[in-house]
Amino acid sequence: MESWVFFAFLSAFFVSLVIIFRKIGIAHIDSTLAITVHAIIMSLFLGSMYSLI
Repeated sequence: MESWVFFAFLSAFFVSLVIIFRKIGIAHIDSTLAITVHAIIMSLFLGSMYSLI
């Protein structure tokens, strides 16, 4: 499998997790904290993609 296909599936998986967590309604977590965690995860993901190039 080509690497871009793997990353496309991985991206779709993480987007689905975000939607599921939003539907569940994690009401006890501050929105700023949620955005921060999301930004950290995306930074790690982008960093790993950059290292493959």
